[in-house]
Amino acid sequence: MKTLSILFVVFGLSVTLSAQAPELRNYEITLLAVQEDIRDLYIPREGKAEKLFIPSAEFDDALSLQSDGRFALYRKDDEGGMQVAAQCTLPGNTRHVLILLFPHPEKNEQYQLMPMDFSNRNFPSGSFRILNMTRDPLIGSIGNTRERFAPGSSQLIQPSSSSRTLPVLFAAPGQSLEDSLLSTTWFYNPRHRYLVFLYPGADKERVGIRTIRHIAGQ
Repeated sequence: MKTLSILFVVFGLSVTLSAQAPELRNYEITLLAVQEDIRDLYIPREGKAEKLFIPSAEFDDALSLQSDGRFALYRKDDEGGMQVAAQCTLPGNTRHVLILLFPHPEKNEQYQLMPMDFSNRNFPSGSFRILNMTRDPLIGSIGNTRERFAPGSSQLIQPSSSSRTLPVLFAAPGQSLEDSLLSTTWFYNPRHRYLVFLYPGADKERVGIRTIRHIAGQ
Protein backbone atom coordinates (compact mmCIF):
# COMPACT_ATOMS: atom_id res chain seq x y z
CA MET A 1 0.00 0.00 0.00
CA LYS A 2 2.87 2.36 0.79
CA THR A 3 4.44 1.68 -2.62
CA LEU A 4 1.10 2.38 -4.33
CA SER A 5 0.78 5.69 -2.46
CA ILE A 6 4.27 6.71 -3.57
CA LEU A 7 3.37 5.90 -7.18
CA PHE A 8 0.26 8.06 -6.96
CA VAL A 9 2.33 10.93 -5.55
CA VAL A 10 4.92 10.60 -8.34
CA PHE A 11 2.19 10.38 -10.99
CA GLY A 12 0.44 13.44 -9.55
CA LEU A 13 3.72 15.36 -9.53
CA SER A 14 4.42 14.47 -13.18
CA VAL A 15 0.93 15.63 -14.22
CA THR A 16 1.44 18.91 -12.35
CA LEU A 17 4.84 19.51 -13.95
CA SER A 18 3.38 18.72 -17.36
CA ALA A 19 0.60 21.25 -16.83
CA GLN A 20 3.11 23.87 -15.71
CA ALA A 21 5.42 23.35 -18.69
CA PRO A 22 3.37 23.79 -21.90
CA GLU A 23 4.91 22.61 -25.15
CA LEU A 24 7.08 25.15 -26.94
CA ARG A 25 6.88 25.50 -30.72
CA ASN A 26 9.28 27.15 -33.16
CA TYR A 27 7.84 30.18 -34.95
CA GLU A 28 8.96 32.58 -37.65
CA ILE A 29 7.23 35.88 -36.83
CA THR A 30 6.97 38.77 -39.31
CA LEU A 31 5.77 42.07 -37.79
CA LEU A 32 4.11 44.82 -39.82
CA ALA A 33 2.80 48.17 -38.53
CA VAL A 34 -0.43 49.16 -40.27
CA GLN A 35 -0.15 52.96 -39.98
CA GLU A 36 3.43 54.09 -39.37
CA ASP A 37 6.84 52.71 -38.40
CA ILE A 38 7.17 51.69 -34.74
CA ARG A 39 10.52 52.01 -32.94
CA ASP A 40 9.78 51.84 -29.21
CA LEU A 41 8.61 48.26 -28.61
CA TYR A 42 10.58 45.32 -27.20
CA ILE A 43 10.43 41.55 -27.25
CA PRO A 44 12.13 39.18 -24.77
CA ARG A 45 14.67 37.00 -26.57
CA GLU A 46 17.56 34.93 -25.22
CA GLY A 47 17.14 36.32 -21.72
CA LYS A 48 17.15 40.00 -22.63
CA ALA A 49 14.83 42.68 -24.01
CA GLU A 50 15.44 43.22 -27.72
CA LYS A 51 14.35 46.57 -29.17
CA LEU A 52 12.40 46.27 -32.41
CA PHE A 53 11.98 48.31 -35.55
CA ILE A 54 8.58 47.45 -37.02
CA PRO A 55 8.15 48.85 -40.54
CA SER A 56 4.90 49.88 -42.18
CA ALA A 57 5.89 49.99 -45.87
CA GLU A 58 7.78 46.72 -46.32
CA PHE A 59 8.25 43.28 -44.80
CA ASP A 60 11.23 43.00 -42.46
CA ASP A 61 13.15 39.80 -41.69
CA ALA A 62 11.22 37.27 -39.63
CA LEU A 63 11.98 36.78 -35.92
CA SER A 64 12.80 33.21 -34.92
CA LEU A 65 11.47 32.35 -31.48
CA GLN A 66 9.93 29.63 -29.37
CA SER A 67 6.50 30.08 -27.83
CA ASP A 68 3.74 28.12 -26.13
CA GLY A 69 1.28 29.96 -28.36
CA ARG A 70 1.33 33.26 -26.50
CA PHE A 71 2.97 36.39 -27.94
CA ALA A 72 3.51 39.80 -26.38
CA LEU A 73 5.28 43.05 -27.12
CA TYR A 74 6.50 45.40 -24.40
CA ARG A 75 7.17 49.08 -23.85
CA LYS A 76 9.55 50.61 -21.30
CA ASP A 77 7.92 52.80 -18.66
CA ASP A 78 9.44 55.95 -17.16
CA GLU A 79 11.34 53.90 -14.58
CA GLY A 80 12.83 51.49 -17.10
CA GLY A 81 10.42 48.65 -16.32
CA MET A 82 8.73 46.62 -19.04
CA GLN A 83 4.97 46.95 -19.55
CA VAL A 84 2.84 44.87 -21.92
CA ALA A 85 1.89 46.99 -24.96
CA ALA A 86 0.19 44.27 -27.01
CA GLN A 87 -0.51 40.55 -26.84
CA CYS A 88 -2.21 37.82 -28.85
CA THR A 89 -2.48 34.06 -29.34
CA LEU A 90 -0.51 32.61 -32.25
CA PRO A 91 -2.20 30.24 -34.71
CA GLY A 92 -1.33 26.63 -33.94
CA ASN A 93 -1.47 25.26 -37.49
CA THR A 94 1.59 27.04 -38.87
CA ARG A 95 5.05 28.18 -37.83
CA HIS A 96 5.11 31.15 -40.23
CA VAL A 97 3.01 33.98 -38.80
CA LEU A 98 2.39 37.56 -39.93
CA ILE A 99 1.29 39.90 -37.12
CA LEU A 100 -0.29 43.24 -38.00
CA LEU A 101 -0.08 46.03 -35.40
CA PHE A 102 -2.99 48.47 -35.14
CA PRO A 103 -3.07 51.42 -32.70
CA HIS A 104 -5.50 50.60 -29.90
CA PRO A 105 -8.65 52.73 -30.35
CA GLU A 106 -9.11 53.29 -26.61
CA LYS A 107 -5.75 52.73 -24.89
CA ASN A 108 -2.96 55.15 -25.66
CA GLU A 109 0.50 53.62 -26.31
CA GLN A 110 -1.01 50.16 -26.77
CA TYR A 111 -1.72 48.11 -29.87
CA GLN A 112 -4.11 45.52 -31.13
CA LEU A 113 -2.50 42.55 -32.89
CA MET A 114 -3.90 40.59 -35.82
CA PRO A 115 -1.99 37.32 -36.39
CA MET A 116 -2.45 35.37 -39.63
CA ASP A 117 -0.94 32.36 -41.37
CA PHE A 118 1.99 33.61 -43.47
CA SER A 119 3.01 30.23 -44.87
CA ASN A 120 3.26 29.58 -48.60
CA ARG A 121 0.45 27.06 -48.16
CA ASN A 122 -2.05 29.69 -47.03
CA PHE A 123 -0.54 32.70 -48.82
CA PRO A 124 1.15 31.34 -51.97
CA SER A 125 3.26 33.22 -54.50
CA GLY A 126 1.19 34.97 -57.14
CA SER A 127 -1.68 35.71 -54.75
CA PHE A 128 -3.19 38.81 -53.15
CA ARG A 129 -4.39 38.81 -49.54
CA ILE A 130 -6.91 41.62 -49.36
CA LEU A 131 -8.02 43.17 -46.07
CA ASN A 132 -11.15 45.27 -46.21
CA MET A 133 -10.52 47.77 -43.41
CA THR A 134 -13.59 49.83 -44.30
CA ARG A 135 -16.95 49.46 -42.56
CA ASP A 136 -18.76 48.56 -45.77
CA PRO A 137 -18.95 45.54 -48.08
CA LEU A 138 -17.13 45.96 -51.38
CA ILE A 139 -17.26 44.30 -54.78
CA GLY A 140 -13.85 43.89 -56.41
CA SER A 141 -12.83 43.08 -59.96
CA ILE A 142 -9.18 41.95 -60.16
CA GLY A 143 -8.14 40.96 -63.66
CA ASN A 144 -10.75 38.37 -64.66
CA THR A 145 -11.65 37.60 -61.03
CA ARG A 146 -14.63 39.19 -59.31
CA GLU A 147 -15.22 38.84 -55.55
CA ARG A 148 -17.20 40.29 -52.67
CA PHE A 149 -15.29 41.57 -49.63
CA ALA A 150 -17.09 41.81 -46.29
CA PRO A 151 -16.06 44.65 -43.93
CA GLY A 152 -13.18 43.63 -41.69
CA SER A 153 -12.49 40.51 -43.77
CA SER A 154 -9.21 39.01 -44.97
CA GLN A 155 -9.55 37.22 -48.29
CA LEU A 156 -7.10 35.47 -50.61
CA ILE A 157 -7.31 36.13 -54.36
CA GLN A 158 -5.34 34.22 -57.00
CA PRO A 159 -5.73 35.89 -60.42
CA SER A 160 -6.56 33.62 -63.32
CA SER A 161 -4.76 35.94 -65.75
CA SER A 162 -1.03 35.59 -66.42
CA SER A 163 -0.72 39.19 -67.59
CA ARG A 164 1.91 41.35 -65.90
CA THR A 165 -0.68 44.14 -65.47
CA LEU A 166 -4.07 43.61 -63.86
CA PRO A 167 -6.92 46.14 -64.06
CA VAL A 168 -8.49 46.59 -60.62
CA LEU A 169 -11.85 48.10 -59.67
CA PHE A 170 -13.67 48.26 -56.33
CA ALA A 171 -17.26 49.37 -55.97
CA ALA A 172 -20.11 49.32 -53.47
CA PRO A 173 -22.67 46.50 -53.86
CA GLY A 174 -25.23 47.54 -56.46
CA GLN A 175 -22.91 50.16 -57.91
CA SER A 176 -21.62 49.60 -61.43
CA LEU A 177 -17.90 48.99 -61.69
CA GLU A 178 -17.76 51.82 -64.21
CA ASP A 179 -18.80 54.16 -61.36
CA SER A 180 -16.33 52.54 -59.00
CA LEU A 181 -14.95 53.79 -55.69
CA LEU A 182 -11.45 52.85 -56.82
CA SER A 183 -9.85 52.18 -60.18
CA THR A 184 -6.17 51.31 -60.62
CA THR A 185 -3.72 48.90 -62.24
CA TRP A 186 -1.57 46.37 -60.38
CA PHE A 187 1.79 45.33 -61.76
CA TYR A 188 1.83 41.59 -61.23
CA ASN A 189 4.68 39.13 -60.72
CA PRO A 190 3.60 35.51 -60.09
CA ARG A 191 6.74 34.93 -58.00
CA HIS A 192 5.67 37.60 -55.52
CA ARG A 193 2.75 37.82 -53.11
CA TYR A 194 0.88 40.96 -52.14
CA LEU A 195 -0.81 42.22 -48.99
CA VAL A 196 -3.48 44.78 -49.85
CA PHE A 197 -5.22 47.18 -47.43
CA LEU A 198 -8.50 48.82 -48.43
CA TYR A 199 -9.40 51.69 -46.11
CA PRO A 200 -11.95 54.53 -46.02
CA GLY A 201 -11.16 57.38 -48.35
CA ALA A 202 -11.49 61.08 -47.58
CA ASP A 203 -15.15 60.90 -48.59
CA LYS A 204 -17.73 58.22 -49.37
CA GLU A 205 -16.99 58.52 -53.08
CA ARG A 206 -13.56 56.90 -52.80
CA VAL A 207 -11.70 54.00 -51.19
CA GLY A 208 -8.00 54.20 -50.29
CA ILE A 209 -5.58 51.40 -51.08
CA ARG A 210 -2.09 50.37 -49.98
CA THR A 211 -0.18 47.37 -51.34
CA ILE A 212 2.93 45.77 -49.83
CA ARG A 213 4.86 43.22 -51.87
CA HIS A 214 6.62 40.19 -50.42
CA ILE A 215 9.29 38.64 -52.64
CA ALA A 216 9.67 34.86 -52.56
CA GLY A 217 12.63 33.78 -50.45
CA GLN A 218 12.59 36.87 -48.23
